[in-house]
Amino acid sequence: MQKELKKTKKAIEELMEVLGESEERLGDIDDLIHKLHEKVSKIEEEVTEVVSAMRKVEKKIHKKVNKIARVKKKLLSATTDRKLKSLDRDYRRLVKELGRLDREYDALKERYEKLVAKEEKLLEKQMLLEEEEAAISELRSDAVEKLLGRMGKLGTKMAQYA
Repeated sequence: MQKELKKTKKAIEELMEVLGESEERLGDIDDLIHKLHEKVSKIEEEVTEVVSAMRKVEKKIHKKVNKIARVKKKLLSATTDRKLKSLDRDYRRLVKELGRLDREYDALKERYEKLVAKEEKLLEKQMLLEEEEAAISELRSDAVEKLLGRMGKLGTKMAQYA
């Protein structure tokens, strides 16, 4: 009987130790997960803004390309020298604006890719923390089951002596 009591006491002490250590670590993990979630939310908002800006620039590029095509068509059918120079000037201006829009789009695309990569890293960290949290919870559960088994054996021994 004494032997069973000592084993039960040892199991209780182990459980208390596991619970104490794991409670602190679980709190830290929850804090980290919460902070990562906030960062991910901010990045998702930025990604949405960047995608919106990219769409606007795409529309502008499409309009410029259409204008360039119309000016080019007029340029080919121009009859006077004055009209030719005017259309040529317009054509060069439009091509220059198209180049600027293209660079702007490339910058937005690069920013988008960086944000997505950063978001993926943060989500990966969050997933690892959640896995660690699950492992700690399983460890706690195992310690509780061990104690319950010990207490069951103690109850059986007590019933034998009663």
